[in-house]
Amino acid sequence: MLPELIIIGLIIAWLTGGKLDRLADLKIRCVWVLVLAVALSFTSWAFRFSPTLREMHWLAGIVQMAEKFAFLAFVLANLRIAGAKLVVTGMVANLLALSVNGGLMPASKWAVVFVFGKKAMKMPIHNSLMDSSTKLGFLCDIIPMRWPYALLPEICSIGDILITLGIVVAIIVGMRMPSHKEIKASAEA
Repeated sequence: MLPELIIIGLIIAWLTGGKLDRLADLKIRCVWVLVLAVALSFTSWAFRFSPTLREMHWLAGIVQMAEKFAFLAFVLANLRIAGAKLVVTGMVANLLALSVNGGLMPASKWAVVFVFGKKAMKMPIHNSLMDSSTKLGFLCDIIPMRWPYALLPEICSIGDILITLGIVVAIIVGMRMPSHKEIKASAEA
């Protein structure tokens, strides 16, 4: 995801009168599913650093798919929040790319070299690399992001960008929406 866009969303919301404490009024449901998804995400990252786990591509794919489905279940449980439908659209796009490519998100070789240099082709990666067998390549990690457009270099998919934009919308709307306390105080006045 693009943390820079989330930071920009926070700044836009604040500059337009939003308050961070209003996000607490979003009443997020099924937080335990989010905790499960984050735990699966950390497990998925373990495959990058463990030589033994790196050899088990099939297990990495299963863990990554389970992580994505857990995140999707969490967002579906909170669909009433502004931006959630955009997040779901991005997640479905990513799940489509993952499911037709063995559970791993293929990354463009060109984008990997552009963002990380030629040495990156020899390093273990979290994804697989696109080749002639890659399906739905336009939904895969094909968008290179590096300075000055990104603080941290990364390669994104269209789905990643939709997810991030949905989160930005949720932040901006959530911070600008009057809190229950403010509505109550306004009604009493």
